[in-house]
Amino acid sequence: MALLNAASAIYAGTVPAQSVYLGDTLVWSSGFNPGSIANLSLWLDAADIAQFTFPSGVLVSQWRDKSARALHMDAPPGAQPSRSGSRNGKPTVVFGGAQYLDRMAATGFSVAALTVFIVFAETDHQIGNSGILSLYPPGGDDWNSPSAVAIEAGEAGYVFQVARAPAIARVTTSMMSGWGIARSVLAPEGTVSAYANGVLAAQDNGVDSWGSPGGIILGARYFSGAIQTSYRLIGDIGEVILYDRVLTDPETATVEDYLRQKWSIT
Repeated sequence: MALLNAASAIYAGTVPAQSVYLGDTLVWSSGFNPGSIANLSLWLDAADIAQFTFPSGVLVSQWRDKSARALHMDAPPGAQPSRSGSRNGKPTVVFGGAQYLDRMAATGFSVAALTVFIVFAETDHQIGNSGILSLYPPGGDDWNSPSAVAIEAGEAGYVFQVARAPAIARVTTSMMSGWGIARSVLAPEGTVSAYANGVLAAQDNGVDSWGSPGGIILGARYFSGAIQTSYRLIGDIGEVILYDRVLTDPETATVEDYLRQKWSIT
C-alpha cells in the first residue's frame, strides 16, 4: 500500500491530487488536498506510508505531519502504536490502551479558534474518557490550564472539552458509534460544538481568553502535568486534520466529503 507523498509540494505552495494504491491497483483517488484550505496546522494521514518511521515491523515510532508546520508525532519504546489496522481497504494506526504519540514542543499556532476532523473508532473502552487528541501547555492540565483542548472517546460517543482558565466547556455526544468522523469546533467567542458524522450533537459556551498549546498528544490524556498511563485509546485512527480557525460551511463540507469518500463513511 502506498500513497503519493504530497508534503513537499504543499510546502512549495501547490496542492497535488492524492492516490491510494493496493499493490499496483488504484483503490482511491481525489483531486482535493486539505492544504488547499488556509490555516492547516496538523494533518496526520494513516493511508500514506511515506509519513511513518517503523523501528520494527508495523510498530510506529514517528507519524509525520503533512501540514507545512511539520508537527511530527513520536512514540517512545514500549508505547508505540502499530500501523496494522484496516478500514475499507486502507490502513489505520491501532492503539491498544497502552500506546500514544506526542510532540512535546510548542506548536506555533494559536487555539483561539479551531476546526478539528478525526476519523476514528473506539473498539473497546477503559475507565472514564480515553484520550484521542490533546493540546496542552507543558506543566499544565486539561482541567484549568489556559490553553488546553481535549478530544476524548467517551462511553457513549466522543467528548470535546476546552479549558480556558478558570472556565471549562465540555460537550458529549452519543450520536457516534463505530467508524466515523468526529468534528470539533471552537469559535473565537468561546462556543464549543461537537459534530458526529456531520450532525451537530452538542454545544456549550462560556470560555474566554486563550493562548497557544505547548504540545500535542495522540491516543492518551494529559493532565496534572503528565501523560496519563490510564485513560488511553483502544481503537484506531485513520486521519486527523486540524485548522486553527473556524472553517466556512462550504470548506467544512469539502473536507467532510473528502473524508467520507476516502474512508467509506456513510
